[in-house]
Amino acid sequence: MKNPQLMIEKAQMLEQKGLLRRAMSVWQDIAVQTSTQEQAREVAWERLMRISAMLEHRQPLCYEEKPKRRSENLRTAESDRLQVIACLKRGMTPSQIVALVPRSISFIYSCKKYV
Repeated sequence: MKNPQLMIEKAQMLEQKGLLRRAMSVWQDIAVQTSTQEQAREVAWERLMRISAMLEHRQPLCYEEKPKRRSENLRTAESDRLQVIACLKRGMTPSQIVALVPRSISFIYSCKKYV
């Protein structure tokens, strides 16, 4: 049998690091162990509910942000292209331009044909 106190400390450490799914796994182990004290099991169930609520709340935000970023990238493509062309005309290398413009190296190389 695993030591319940060590498992609780491990779950808290994982939670502090932001590894919520791993922490949930450890809290589940604590919650279903019959050898664990009742108070520790109740704490484990509370933590499980709190973490699952945080994960549910965080999940839709990730899916909503991606389409917005994509449409924004499409709108700023022309202005970014002009900025990259100006940098290339000044003699900057593509690796230097990547640091200035939030575009990929392939986008910068595709702009080279306009110089």
